[in-house]
Amino acid sequence: IDTEGYRTFASVNNLLLKEDFKNQYEFILALINSKIMNWFYANSFSNNSQLTVNISKTFLEKLPIIDFNTDEAENLRKIVNYTLISKRYEETAASIFFERLINAIVYQLYLPDEVHRANCDVVRYLNSLPQLKEGEDENTIKINLKTIQKVYKEFSDQKHPVSLAMFKMDTIEEIAIIE
Repeated sequence: IDTEGYRTFASVNNLLLKEDFKNQYEFILALINSKIMNWFYANSFSNNSQLTVNISKTFLEKLPIIDFNTDEAENLRKIVNYTLISKRYEETAASIFFERLINAIVYQLYLPDEVHRANCDVVRYLNSLPQLKEGEDENTIKINLKTIQKVYKEFSDQKHPVSLAMFKMDTIEEIAIIE
């Protein structure tokens, strides 16, 4: 997510959001980088099962970006920020877990009936996610990393409902196909 307005070379794909989506960068980032979107793209526009590096504007516009409610967007925004900061500060286990959680949330958005039938709801457990602090100073970074580690430790515990639901999602036939 570039909030500074940098320009890139031809080897980097850029996505500019329409005015309606200006405050939803993280939500859109989560959707277009999710396994379900990669699967959809590979099976709709590609000759092979692997996502190609160059995605044309024509195909990107055809991706099924769904409507969302504020709670879902806010929760995804927080998890995306946890992931981005985890990656930046090489908190690998946390970033991998949060990427899996993003995929679980997106699966729930796109396959709500299947997720509900399998009793794998993760979204209902995300309402108490702490907001990260704004800023890049050393103290703020330490506070944010501590918050991220706390959430990661809690949610990744094998007995936590989020962890249990994410594990159980793999048993849903449609998700197993995508995975």
